[in-house]
Amino acid sequence: MNSPFARKNRVCTVFGGGIPLRGLTAVLMTTRALHNRLLACRRLLSPGVARRQEPLKRPRNAGTRRRLAASLVAPELAEKHRLIYLMSCFNAVITQFLGTAMDIDRIDARLIAEVQRNNRTPSEVLGETVGLSPTAVQRRLKRLRTEGVIESDVAIVNPKAIGQNVAMVVLVGLERERSDIIDHFKKAIRITPQVMAGYYVTGDADFVLIVTTEDMERYESFTRAFFYGNADVKWFKTMVVMDRVKASFALPIDAERFK
Repeated sequence: MNSPFARKNRVCTVFGGGIPLRGLTAVLMTTRALHNRLLACRRLLSPGVARRQEPLKRPRNAGTRRRLAASLVAPELAEKHRLIYLMSCFNAVITQFLGTAMDIDRIDARLIAEVQRNNRTPSEVLGETVGLSPTAVQRRLKRLRTEGVIESDVAIVNPKAIGQNVAMVVLVGLERERSDIIDHFKKAIRITPQVMAGYYVTGDADFVLIVTTEDMERYESFTRAFFYGNADVKWFKTMVVMDRVKASFALPIDAERFK
């Protein structure tokens, strides 16, 4: 089969085992807990071997190279090295997608939970909540913003108050799943103000968009320009939002998980 869906499900062979790319993508997009678990597994398996393979530097001594090569192919070590290398690969790719875990302690987590609810809370009130002085609270918040933990401070606006009366959830499928086509469509999403949120996803669709307009007539004009005017879009499916039950950017934070 040569359909885009078939290509999305093509099999990636890792050490002789087939892993569907759709499933692999789902694994890569899991939480940071998986990232931490992989790091722990690497340490538990064999710290000495993990240090020897990382970084991958060629030994200068020929005898050392021969002994290292012999150990890598020894039957009793083959499975151990396979697991270590496989987890190293997953660790590298997951780090690329999720980023390196930042140094956040329990107080940081409690501060983040508070400013997620209301980022206009005074430093004095935040300090009483987390047990710090207002100056210490300001220093921590500044660091969290500098490091990108707090990405932005925004206001959630009532869409009807500004005339945005219609919202749609739109599934989009592309003609071909090539990196340049995907990047081009991502760029179009970022620069289009009617698209409130866009997600590159697994499954039958390639993207899920949240679109808002004044009315259905304006949405029809939007579809002609954004979808029908793009030769790389194969299909799209619109679901009209009947009721905005919840609108929030707040993430669930369990401060007790942090040290």
